[in-house]
Amino acid sequence: MLSIIPKTWHDLSIKRKLFLFFSILILSVSFLYFYILNNAFGYLQTYEEDLIKTALVQNLSGAIKNNNDQFNHVIRNYSEENIKKFENTIEPVWSTWNKVKNNANTSQDAFFQIEAIRYGMLTYLESTKSSISSVNKNQEIFTEQLLRAGRIENYIENYLNSLINVRLDESTRLHESQKEAVSRIRIISFVGIFFIGVISLLFGNFFSGTLTKPIIDLANNTLKMARGDLKVDKVSAQSNDEIGVLTNSFNKMSININEMVESLKDKAKIEKQLFEDEVKLIDMGKSLQEAQFLSLQSQINPHFLFNTLNTICRTSMFEQAPKTVRLIECLSSIFRYNLNNQEKVVTLEEELEILKEYMFIQKTRYGDRISFNIKNSINISHLRIPVFTLQPLIENAVKHGIEPKEDGGRITIYIDKAPWNKILIRIEDTGVGFNQEEININKHSWKSTGIGITNVKKRLSLKFNGMETFNIQSTKEKGTVISISIPEQEYV
Repeated sequence: MLSIIPKTWHDLSIKRKLFLFFSILILSVSFLYFYILNNAFGYLQTYEEDLIKTALVQNLSGAIKNNNDQFNHVIRNYSEENIKKFENTIEPVWSTWNKVKNNANTSQDAFFQIEAIRYGMLTYLESTKSSISSVNKNQEIFTEQLLRAGRIENYIENYLNSLINVRLDESTRLHESQKEAVSRIRIISFVGIFFIGVISLLFGNFFSGTLTKPIIDLANNTLKMARGDLKVDKVSAQSNDEIGVLTNSFNKMSININEMVESLKDKAKIEKQLFEDEVKLIDMGKSLQEAQFLSLQSQINPHFLFNTLNTICRTSMFEQAPKTVRLIECLSSIFRYNLNNQEKVVTLEEELEILKEYMFIQKTRYGDRISFNIKNSINISHLRIPVFTLQPLIENAVKHGIEPKEDGGRITIYIDKAPWNKILIRIEDTGVGFNQEEININKHSWKSTGIGITNVKKRLSLKFNGMETFNIQSTKEKGTVISISIPEQEYV
C-alpha cells in the first residue's frame, strides 16, 4: 500500500494535488468544527433542561404559596368571592405538580419528595375545605382543621425545601461533569488545530519544494543555453504533473537541439570538403559562385535559437501551455524551413510565411513594443528568391532599430510592381535609425543568425546576376528603409 501511494501522488496533476489537499483540510476543519459545535449544543441543551427542572420546582413552590395565601385570606375575610378565588388556585398547584413529576423526577430522593408533596397537598386541601365549611358553624371543628392545615403546610414547605436541595445537588454534580467535558473538548480542539496546522505547514513545504526545484533547474539550464552552452545537465522529473511534462519536454528539446547543432556542424564540414574537392575538378569561376552560394546559405549561428529557447522556457513558466506550444511550433517551422530548403531558392510567399513565424516569436519576446505588417498588392506565389533573404534584414531592424528604442516601434514590408518589369520589396521600420556614416561603417558587420547584410546582397547578386538593386536609407531617430528590386522574369 505504501508503494502505491507515492506513485498515485506523482501521477496526479498539480490541480488535483491541491484539490485533494484542500479537500482533506476542509473536511478535517469541518469535522472538528461540527464536533465542537455539537458538544456545545449538547451542553446548552443539558443546562437548559436542568434550569427548566429547577424552575418547575420554584413554580410549584409559588403555586402552593399562592394557594395558602388565598386560604388565609378566606379565613380573615370570609366571602363567596374569596372562596372562589381559593378554589381557582388549586388547579394550578396540581398542573405544576404534574410537570414537576414528569420533568424533575430525576432520582429516588426527588421521587420521595414529590410524592410527599402530593400526599401533603391532598391532606392540606382536605383540612382547608373542612375549615372553610365550619366557619360560623362549628367553632371547635373550625379551630381543629385550621391548626391541622397549618401543620401540614409546614410539612409541605419542608418537602419543597428538600426537593429544591435535591435539585441544587443534582445541578452542582451536572456542572462539575459538564466542566470536565468542556475541558476535555477544549484540549481536543487545541490538539486538532495544532495537528491540522502542522500538517498544512509540512505539506506546504513539501509541495513548494517539489514545485519550485525543477522550475529553478529549468531556469538555470535555460540561461546556460541562452549563453551558448548546450551541454546542460538533464533536469530530473520527480512527478508526472505539469512540471514533470515541462521538464521532460525541455530535456527532449535540449537533446534534439544538441543533435541538430552537431548535425549542422558535420554537414558544414562535409560541404566544405565537397567544395574543396569540386574546386579541383570543375571550372574555377562557375564552381566558385556555386560554392559561395551553398556556403553562405548553410551558415546558421545557433545564437538566435538559444535566445528563442530562452523566450519559450520563460514564457512556459508564466503562461499556459497553448502559447508555449505555439512558440515551439514557430521555432520548429524555422528549423524545418532551413533544413528542408537546401535548394538555392524559395518562393517569396514561403519566405514571408516563415517571416511571420519568426515575428510571432519576437512579438512574444517584446510584447506590445513591436508591431509587424505585410502589405502586398500582387501575386507572389511564383516569385523565387534565395532562402533567408528577408529574415536577416527584419532581425537587423528588430535588434538595431526597435530594441534600443524605449517605446518600441513598427516594421512594415511593402511589395509592389516597379518600373522596368521589376518587383519592389521595401522594408520600413520606425526604429532609432542611423546616419549615413554609421551605415557605411556597419553595413559589413551587421549580422543576424549568422547571415549579414553583405551576405544577403551577395546571394541576391548570385541569383539575379547583378540585375537587382539593394539600397539602405536611414534617418537618425526616425527609422530605416531597405529597398530591394528584383527582375520580374520569374514572376509568372
